[in-house]
Amino acid sequence: MLHEITAVVPFFGAFYAFRYFRAGEVALNKIEMFSQNANSKQLLDRATFQVNDWMKDGEAWVHRVGSRYGVWGMEKRGPTDPRGRDVPRIGGAAADAILAYVATKVSVLVGSESNLLISYRPSFLCA
Repeated sequence: MLHEITAVVPFFGAFYAFRYFRAGEVALNKIEMFSQNANSKQLLDRATFQVNDWMKDGEAWVHRVGSRYGVWGMEKRGPTDPRGRDVPRIGGAAADAILAYVATKVSVLVGSESNLLISYRPSFLCA
């Protein structure tokens, strides 16, 4: 039950928001462009690497789910169908789904980090 609330609900909320504003393709292109021009700062490189990793995971997940269930503008295929294994860059609803996947990963990370900061309560703030 907790997984549905913390992962599935934000995914669909983000997906429909990105779909409404047609932001998926534009945002993914900006993220890729930013990652190619990343500075040499270690934290920025680490964050860029993590976001790129989530984008690859999201793209693989979108291809897998989209081709299995025929969603996000993809043709429905069986798990053993060899067609579409090496699909080029996708756009439209699939790009919105990838961006929603990345946004959900980021929101879970930011949420857990902020909970740790809130629960820490340094002594100088308690006075």
